[in-house]
Parts: sequence; structure tokens; C-alpha cells
Amino acid sequence: MPGLVVLLGGLVGGLAWGINARLWMRFISTDPEFSWSGTLFIVVGFGIAGLAQSAAYLGRRANLRRPAMTVLRV
Repeated sequence: MPGLVVLLGGLVGGLAWGINARLWMRFISTDPEFSWSGTLFIVVGFGIAGLAQSAAYLGRRANLRRPAMTVLRV
């Protein structure tokens, strides 16, 4: 259960980071018209990055061997 909480926290943190990045892009743009597909790509990409970071963290805590950690990190 704690591992699931860490994974969900990483996912939610990544999604929040992606939303903030998209808002920042909106405010600094001279032409603030964005597509939904581009917005989803950025938000989901950051969500996957947060999920991957939390998975690597859990793998490190579980003392996984180098090949398994390489898979998680990639």
C-alpha cells in the first residue's frame, strides 16, 4: 500500500507540474492559442515523468539490482 501511495503521489505531482508548465507557457506567449492535443501531450508527459521518478525511488528503496534499476530509470 505505501508503494501505491508513492506512485500515485508521483503521478499527481507530475500532472501538477505539467499543468503549471502549460500555464506558464500561456502567460509568456505572445500568441496564447494552444491546441488540446499539445496541452494533453505536455501534461501527460510530465505525469509519466513523475510516475517514473517515483518508481525509480521505490526501486532504490527496495535495493533492486542494477539491471532492474536500469529498466525503471529508462
